[in-house]
Amino acid sequence: MSTVRDPTHRGATEVAFEVERVGWPSPDRLEVVGRWFGVRGRRFIRPTLYVEVDGEPRRMLAVLDHKPWAVEDGENWVAAFPWDGEPADLTGAELTVGSDIAVELAPSGERHAPRRFARRPRADVLESELASVREKAQRLTRELHAARAEHNAEMVRTAAEREAELEQVRAERSSAEQEAERRVAELRGELDTQRDKVERLETALRTGRQELAVARADAAAQRDDIASERVAIEAEASEAVAKEVEELRRERDAARRESADARGERDAAVRDRDRARQERQVLLSRVRSEGERRRGVQPAPPAREITPTLPAPPIVTAEPIPESARPAGMAAARLGAGVALVLLVAALVLLLS
Repeated sequence: MSTVRDPTHRGATEVAFEVERVGWPSPDRLEVVGRWFGVRGRRFIRPTLYVEVDGEPRRMLAVLDHKPWAVEDGENWVAAFPWDGEPADLTGAELTVGSDIAVELAPSGERHAPRRFARRPRADVLESELASVREKAQRLTRELHAARAEHNAEMVRTAAEREAELEQVRAERSSAEQEAERRVAELRGELDTQRDKVERLETALRTGRQELAVARADAAAQRDDIASERVAIEAEASEAVAKEVEELRRERDAARRESADARGERDAAVRDRDRARQERQVLLSRVRSEGERRRGVQPAPPAREITPTLPAPPIVTAEPIPESARPAGMAAARLGAGVALVLLVAALVLLLS
């Protein structure tokens, strides 16, 4: 409950306001509902509500829906105010209903609010403070004028010194400007020299790039020529290798055929030699038998004739026989056949004699 003491009847009559509800029944309307006590015989003026929203003070007059805002002790009392914007925190809001009655509203929903004694409306307090501030401002204005006068005198005293210093600074600035101009001229000369050097370098760079492009083109052409030559050489080499391989294959086949013919001749010579040996053996047996018969000796029973079997020809791989080895084998075979034939003739001569 908010309380206000009548300043004209201090200690006799105590005005109090009990807040029942402070809220927004609609977005554009703020209502204050409560009950007044100790207001018998009083008439209220149009209520005024002072609030602060986001640091900005607002002063709102009540709408005329509840005029003349009659008040009775302990009865419900309503005042509505126009509202613009979103609902805000109303802590510290002040409701003024008379020239000497101002109540600080408790936040909505707070119960058993402590009593607050009477004070002038915030506007009166602000006016008093404003008067004090104005008096202080006038005093400060007088002091400011005095300080300005003293400051002007000080400025007059120091003006000559400042002017002399300014002249010295001007002379130094002039000298510095001359030095700067000289330095700028030197730098411009150096800049022109560097620009000429840069232009020469750029020209050389362009020439080098052109030469590099030509060299790259030549290298690409040479690389293409080399690739073409390599392909041709590889084709020729492949063809030559194929021909060489074919020639070697033909030579290998001819060597294999010659080797087979040599083995056939060797086997025939071996068979002729074996037959000659057998015939010689038979002929010698007959010659011995005939000689013994003529000498009157009982011939021994003829030995059983053993016909030697020729061994199976060995399995040889198709390896070419060297040219130097072929005549020696054939000569040995022919020599064996000749010896067997001579022995046969000698045996026949002995048999006929």
